[in-house]
Amino acid sequence: MAQWHNRNKQNGNRKQRIRASNNARKYYLKSAKHHARIANQRRDFLQKTTTEISRKYAHIRIEDLNVQGMIANHKLAAAIADLGFYEFRRQLEYKAPMFGTRVELVDQWYPSSKQCNKCHRIQAMPLVERVFVCGECGYTIERDLGAAINLKHAPSKVVRSALTLILKRLWTRRSRLPRAKQKVDFNIVQRCPVLYQFYVAVVQKPQGAKNSAGNPC
Repeated sequence: MAQWHNRNKQNGNRKQRIRASNNARKYYLKSAKHHARIANQRRDFLQKTTTEISRKYAHIRIEDLNVQGMIANHKLAAAIADLGFYEFRRQLEYKAPMFGTRVELVDQWYPSSKQCNKCHRIQAMPLVERVFVCGECGYTIERDLGAAINLKHAPSKVVRSALTLILKRLWTRRSRLPRAKQKVDFNIVQRCPVLYQFYVAVVQKPQGAKNSAGNPC
């Protein structure tokens, strides 16, 4: 039936110098507008949600998920790609200095969904099971709520600050460029005192220079 509706549409071919039909152009224009609308809706949702979270909470802790590995699963690839996990994390990281919040990342191998909140027993939890039932103490809790509680009480050895990653990313981008082009275009630097001190002390200092103690930078 879909092919019957497109019977009058002729796709263009530049190698054979065949122009696309008017129906094909209308279809491509309609499809482009549809995808642009979806992208704008996703961008608007992420911006509003991250701004609301940054304004409401002073301490934010998220899980460092392996998004690339999750997309490899063809059953979950479309749903995960539409959510924009990395964009959500990126916006939380750059909005943290603006609102004075602290964003922390929990290691991706931390068993947040598999660990019991009461007895701390770790058990297998397939994605199909949405309710966690401990096999030892019988404690029952919704899967995502239990994972959030485990992330809140995660030990410090599996938690790292997102600010450290931002500074590392800033320095890595700068070190890859030639000396003449090593300019940092970072709008958050002037808004955050910690980033500004790092920028003045390390980024603006010439490479190979030594401090007053004689140690290299």
